[in-house]
Amino acid sequence: MALTDTAVRQAKPYGKNYALKDSGGLATFVGPRGAKQWHFRFYWLGKQARISFGVYPAVSLKEARTARDEARALVAQGIDPRANRREARLAASASTENSIRSVFKDWRAFRALSLNAGRQSALSQIDRHFDKDILPKPKVRHNPHLRMDELPLFLHKLRSCGGHPNTVPGIRFPLLTGVRTGELRAAKPEQFDLERGLWIIPAEGVKQLQVRERQESEEIPPYIVPLSRPAVEIIKGLLAAKLPAQSFLLPHRSKPRESISENTLNNTLKRMGYEAQLTGRGRGDVPRAVRSEAMNEVFGMILALHEMNGDVAFLPRISKYITFIVEMGSLFFAIARFFGTHYRKWLAEVFKQSFDGGKKDT
Repeated sequence: MALTDTAVRQAKPYGKNYALKDSGGLATFVGPRGAKQWHFRFYWLGKQARISFGVYPAVSLKEARTARDEARALVAQGIDPRANRREARLAASASTENSIRSVFKDWRAFRALSLNAGRQSALSQIDRHFDKDILPKPKVRHNPHLRMDELPLFLHKLRSCGGHPNTVPGIRFPLLTGVRTGELRAAKPEQFDLERGLWIIPAEGVKQLQVRERQESEEIPPYIVPLSRPAVEIIKGLLAAKLPAQSFLLPHRSKPRESISENTLNNTLKRMGYEAQLTGRGRGDVPRAVRSEAMNEVFGMILALHEMNGDVAFLPRISKYITFIVEMGSLFFAIARFFGTHYRKWLAEVFKQSFDGGKKDT
């Protein structure tokens, strides 16, 4: 049955991706938070492929059907619509090459012709002036974060801040894992494997993987977060308090089917006096503090799995490293909380030797 605009407009989120199918391979995918994106599925070289046509309502049902018909016509002609789109974008980019940088490159090439062999070094000086004064790179601005020596006081204040029961776990857990609070707010109870100390996040729940999912036709494996013992205890406490109608790990205080508000976490940080140093939007505030100290190498190992994005079937090959990372997470938290800065260099060397020894056995 063909879709109607009313059906698409009134489609509600149910906590996971689902599809409303139209005809001819067109469908709108409704995300866990209600975002609706048009996809056209087709077969290319014997395999199913997918191309996106944008989000609803920016792209209407009528416009999506027109795009589907155009893509089907390309497939019938033996043309991959994805490759055709890339070529069209490159052509459009080439036709608008009147930017400052492109004009500068043309002038530089012309200027190089008038310089003799002994004066070609002037070109590098011109390049430096252009990059420094004409089009300098924008300064990178990171989210605010804590310094290592500020962690003990922050954790003490957090334990005594009061407020909603989910607020403190909602702030502590990202500090222990380095995940974004947005990823935690979207977390579901069924994503946690506490026996192995893992949080397995579907690709659609991770910001970077959402981009890959839109760009690539193949299925993207889940994102795996190893959990330290304190992190596991936090999850156990949250699951023990789970309500029957609760959909998310951290529910809204008055709407159990919805997740906790980002403002709830930010307002708590504001009341604690950390508005200028921490935000509910960033990630890895503790990792940043540690990377600036003697444990930067060790904590890089702790966060190594964040770069792997491997599926669960890959875990047996790295089980020894996951165990190490989980143990390290617990030890690091204990150091940050109880010992402060006194023993970090010595412990970093001990942990590094332990890791190197385990690595040789693999």
